[in-house]
Amino acid sequence: MELPITNTIETVPWSDSLESRLCQLYARDNIVDIFWGQNLKEDDATWRIYVVTRNLLRQCEKTEKIGDQVINFIAVEEGFVSAEIPPQNPHDSLPTWKKTPKKLQKAFDEALDNELGPSFRKMHYNLVGMSTGYKRTHGKFTEVPAIILYVCQKGILRRGCVKFPDEIRGYPTDIVEACVATPYGFGASASACQSYQENVMLGSSIGIIEPQRTSGTLSAVVYDKNSKQTGILSCEHVCRFSNSSAGKGVIIYQPSHKDLDNSKKAFVEMARVNQTYMKISEEMCNKIEEDKKKSALACYERGIRDNFFSKIHKKYFGIDAAFCISSNINRTLLCPNKFSISPKDFKKEKLSEDTYLNDFYEFEEFDDVVDIDVFKVGKATGLTFGKLVPIYSAVSIDLRNKNIEYAKKQGEIPSYSNVDKRIFIGYMKTPLVEKINEMRQQCYPTVWFDRQLIFKFKPGDFVPGDSGASVVNKEGKALGILHAAWITENSSYAIASPYFAVFEALDVVKFRSE
Repeated sequence: MELPITNTIETVPWSDSLESRLCQLYARDNIVDIFWGQNLKEDDATWRIYVVTRNLLRQCEKTEKIGDQVINFIAVEEGFVSAEIPPQNPHDSLPTWKKTPKKLQKAFDEALDNELGPSFRKMHYNLVGMSTGYKRTHGKFTEVPAIILYVCQKGILRRGCVKFPDEIRGYPTDIVEACVATPYGFGASASACQSYQENVMLGSSIGIIEPQRTSGTLSAVVYDKNSKQTGILSCEHVCRFSNSSAGKGVIIYQPSHKDLDNSKKAFVEMARVNQTYMKISEEMCNKIEEDKKKSALACYERGIRDNFFSKIHKKYFGIDAAFCISSNINRTLLCPNKFSISPKDFKKEKLSEDTYLNDFYEFEEFDDVVDIDVFKVGKATGLTFGKLVPIYSAVSIDLRNKNIEYAKKQGEIPSYSNVDKRIFIGYMKTPLVEKINEMRQQCYPTVWFDRQLIFKFKPGDFVPGDSGASVVNKEGKALGILHAAWITENSSYAIASPYFAVFEALDVVKFRSE
């Protein structure tokens, strides 16, 4: 059976055996994406099936034949090159980025709500990010300002998509290979920030246990603008798993129970390896269980994980943040400004021992920002340092693969239903181009975050579990809340929602000590 594709003379082959195999692949948690595409690099007009997968090295064959159709397997990292921007200063291990012209920044900012808005993104569903930057020629950067379009599987035209424009608002476009950004709120802990704290501090481990466990980082202490109740901020995906029905009233724990369980396992293993540690292990395991009983910290009040329209600034900002009201009367002595690390750690990094969070950046303060050195305190990696990348950006976040992969490891996500499979097959078979994006969004849901802050950290300095960490300059002024990692062929980045937009979206104000 062959189905015609709208607006083309091409057809796509289909069979019961192909449908069965694709459904099997779609249900696997190591499969990132499945789509029809034409290989532009080989000037091949044939529509072929591409399956993007993790851990492709474990798979012997990169193609699989079902009847007359060949399924092509691609590693999710395929197309990436070793093109990290090199440091310009031998005393600074992080590179320095040249700021783009203000005219380009203004043009890009206006285009986000117009030419680069929702309809453009639907026409290009392999688009995973956009930013200002400089055009590359033969893999090298030039001095030509450009609008950068980041795509998955560069060089393959997907069914239902059209080619990108050569220029936007008079600026050339440059197509760069990238992965869809992934949230970083599901990691194991590896720092002192995981401990139970009587006086809860910034950067400490928090999480929920229903409907699935999460583990992330406490961002800041704030007031509800209307009720004046004290509460905490962190990422929405840390305080509320995916789009679950669980929401208001869900308990936030400090530290996350996942981290307490990991600590307990470590002590049990220590005693197993060496019996002389048996007593210490038993005492610590009992202590951990006692801490768990009193670990409730706050209750989820409200949150957002989407583009938020600012009435103040008249534009959209991507927000992944939640406000949770302090609920444990025995843990009300929150430390609104102090971080969960020793003053000696700051001193060792040539910062003041009295470093604390003392303020938040306003919208206007980003106008003249060029190169800011920053730090963050995350529950997974503790104190690490990075730089603000002076570009304007919009990033697409993957909502399916990371959540499903994480939940399946816990055995808590059931197999795909017949409804899920029907939608997936409809997306693959539909002869109507306009239906492809609609069905695809149900199969591979993503959400766009406009006007995000982009930071560069050393490899390993921002990892799963660090979502929620505040990014702070060396004077103690916070820029945003980290929520996702983003890999492009040029570099890997950390993504943050700006605090000024978070405060407006959640209707909270900064905490002021009496």
